[in-house]
Amino acid sequence: MAEALAVIESIGSSIGEEGLKLVCSQLLKAASPWEEVQGKIKWLKNQSKLMVADIKYADKKKDVDERWKAWVEILRDMVRQFEDIVDEYSHLMGEQHRHGFYGSLHTTFRHCKHIKAWYGIRSKLKQVEDMLHRLLMQKPSDGVQDGPTRSDDSSGRQQHRKEAPYFPDEGEVVGFETYKNLLVGWLTDEEPERTIISVWGMGGLGKTTLVNDVYESQEVKRHFDRRAWVRVSQKYTAEDLMRRLMEDLYNENRDILPGNIDAMPRDSLEETLRSYLQQKRYLIVLDDMWHINRCFDEFGSVLVDSKCRNRIVITTRIHDVAYLAAESHVLELKPLQESDSWILFCNKAFWKDKDRSCPSDLKHWATEILKRCHGLPLAIVAAGSALSYREKEELQWREFCKGLDWGETSMPMSDSVKNILNLSFRDLPYRLRICFLYCSIFPEDYLIKRKRLIRLWAAEGFVDETREGISKEEVAEKNLNELIHRCMLQVVKRNHFRRPKLCRMHDIVRELSWRISKQEYFGTIYSGEEAEWIEARRLSVQKGINDLDPQRGMSDVRSFLVFDMTSFSLKSWISRSTSFRLLRVLDLEGVPLETVPNEVATLFNLRYLGLRRTLVKELPRSSGRLRNLQTLDLYDSQIEKLPRGITQLKNLRHLFVESIRDPIFAELASDPGVKAPKGIWNLKNLQALQSVEADEDMVRHLGNLTQLRTLRITRVRGMHSVELCASIAKMSQLVSLDIVASNEGEALQLEALKPPPYLYQKLELRGQLEHGVLPHWFSSLAGLRHLGLSWSRLREDPLPCLHALPNLAVLGMYKAYDGQELRFHAGGFPKLKFLMLGGSNQLDSIGMEEGALPSLSELCLLRCGGMKLPPQGIEHLTSLQVLYLMEMPMEFIERMRGGNGNIEERQKVQHIPLIKHVFPSGGKWTSETLS
Repeated sequence: MAEALAVIESIGSSIGEEGLKLVCSQLLKAASPWEEVQGKIKWLKNQSKLMVADIKYADKKKDVDERWKAWVEILRDMVRQFEDIVDEYSHLMGEQHRHGFYGSLHTTFRHCKHIKAWYGIRSKLKQVEDMLHRLLMQKPSDGVQDGPTRSDDSSGRQQHRKEAPYFPDEGEVVGFETYKNLLVGWLTDEEPERTIISVWGMGGLGKTTLVNDVYESQEVKRHFDRRAWVRVSQKYTAEDLMRRLMEDLYNENRDILPGNIDAMPRDSLEETLRSYLQQKRYLIVLDDMWHINRCFDEFGSVLVDSKCRNRIVITTRIHDVAYLAAESHVLELKPLQESDSWILFCNKAFWKDKDRSCPSDLKHWATEILKRCHGLPLAIVAAGSALSYREKEELQWREFCKGLDWGETSMPMSDSVKNILNLSFRDLPYRLRICFLYCSIFPEDYLIKRKRLIRLWAAEGFVDETREGISKEEVAEKNLNELIHRCMLQVVKRNHFRRPKLCRMHDIVRELSWRISKQEYFGTIYSGEEAEWIEARRLSVQKGINDLDPQRGMSDVRSFLVFDMTSFSLKSWISRSTSFRLLRVLDLEGVPLETVPNEVATLFNLRYLGLRRTLVKELPRSSGRLRNLQTLDLYDSQIEKLPRGITQLKNLRHLFVESIRDPIFAELASDPGVKAPKGIWNLKNLQALQSVEADEDMVRHLGNLTQLRTLRITRVRGMHSVELCASIAKMSQLVSLDIVASNEGEALQLEALKPPPYLYQKLELRGQLEHGVLPHWFSSLAGLRHLGLSWSRLREDPLPCLHALPNLAVLGMYKAYDGQELRFHAGGFPKLKFLMLGGSNQLDSIGMEEGALPSLSELCLLRCGGMKLPPQGIEHLTSLQVLYLMEMPMEFIERMRGGNGNIEERQKVQHIPLIKHVFPSGGKWTSETLS
């Protein structure tokens, strides 16, 4: 091929450029097989749908039929080969469209060079086609059934999910009352010495569930100044454990975390923790401990014993660890009694029914299934949750029961749990199965963020838009909620709207998913051990990235996720690993990466580029060649300006460039936004744009982005208001809007904005509002859940306009009202859970009538310099869990302490479990607990 190109170039001078282009054009038409390839691709795309259907069916058969097991593994490999061919095909087609088919002489030569690649694809397609014909002839005789199988969703199952609540109850803690009372007693007794308490039992008994229930109880919360919860896991380092403990201590207690703890050496971590815990009554939970001697040798020195009734609770499944750790208190969990097992099972299996009772015709099979659970809560919950998605028919329950091998009564309890979980996994529909397996690539005990996970699922191609108006991300979130309800994932934290915020996998569930993931070449983990060959679509590097050779056997890798916080050369990986050319996902969140090499533009297949919390300051100009990119996550990076090439990313759905410079939002421009190039408004598929600077062109053309669901725009000036309102009015899908003024003196003129009443769910306005009043349309925002008003300088009390908003759960007002008094009337804000008021020296009185704010759980008062007394009627807020006070006047704080004879004020807040006072001292932030 090289020689042929040299000959063509050599004759160019004799026939001229136009003649040479004609010769090359004819050569391409005669030699290039791209039209033939195009036809084969269409045919194989149709075949791939049938192949996936076979895999779905075979997933049900292969565990019991060796023929299907062998056949489906070959079929999976063929699907992977076909995916690679399609990626190569898409790349070549994109190159031809990008340069134009027979344009300039340079472009013509480029296409001549591609002829070899086209022939290579044609050859591969021929091989796959031949293999497919042979494989279909060898297909086991028990073919795919007509109509949907149980691995898919029958219409009945779809109706069942449709009627399910969006956030189903996770069930009560059953059978733990005696354990709970005993544990609470040990934690709150008068023993001044530091006490270590062990809770032990086999996996699946509910150790973590029990301890978490006690940890979150009001009696325990009220008793301790500081609390923290850390999962230990089998593989850890002392430094990592200290960092996680520090993060949880500071976050749990609303303290400001010291900067750059990732770079802190061990001695600094130890000293910081010791100083923080000194003279504090603390509760530390070390969950899932495996090695007591090693843990306390490396870590115990920071858990100071200041004779303040400190308590440490460990959970473990190892007898010796439990008794070596605990000085006096060991709590051994036993399997549930039969009656408690039955209650828990019915709560999960019949959660849709009001009485949650088992129909008489199913009781026999329910009893047999419970026998195989051996009283283990994890097994009971898994079995019940799986059955809740089946019809209430005896045939289906009998089939499930037989799948448990319930006749083998001698099966050990731990194996029984794994058997039940395995059956629950096999009972998952295919769309949930791949989403579930994906979670296994995250590190052990990793807290998985909902938003990150659903965007990764979408980028991997696991979800499709089912119908107009339903996005891929919404479908992914429904999948996540179903996995949670089936107890395949655990919710660690929910937001104020009850949506899952952080999730994780139970260690036994993760063991199952990881085993299956490796068997099916779905994903693999590298943790520093020697790896000669990586046969998987997804590579999760959790340790030792600089020891892993990019050239060593990674031809199948299509997703590359790094959880090792060690700096490495991305350029070297892209240049040396040929598999990176077909990469779909590159997620480097938190990695101390400083530059993005130009070579990233060669990753033509990339759907997801995650650079969140990296040190990257700019993107290469060539970024515009990533034409398949769907998510570009630059949140909290160092980027201040986007390259012009961004405007070429026609498939981009999510662009996050928000960077918080001031974490306590003391300044209006806490997030200044970034400069976006002209033409960014032509990215018609954008659904999230956060956060860009406003200018005349931006606000004028922003309305082109009609698919936007989330918008954050900064540095808005009054002169922009009319056109900005007109542009926003065109965004019929918008659910989250954040507008930031250019400075405190600039007024936001938003009267002309006409938001749909039920569409907006989150609204943040930062800057003066025109005439010092709320726009007239505020009272119509019936669907609003989150409202933030900052630097608004309102002259009229906004509460009469806001208090009737039926769905408002979060309200923040900082420098929003210039008046002296705010009064919350009975019946107002029925669903409000979080309220923040602050930034005013004029405000000196806050009143809450009895019956106001019935759902409020957290109240924050920030820099209210004029307040001397606690809010009137605060004693009526019976749901209040946290009162957070930041830089409040000392007279106010003394009344909270009950000093100087202020017993009456102290008694008014006695019912609040946690009262935190945060203030600057010695050039840094510190805090004290007043509860």
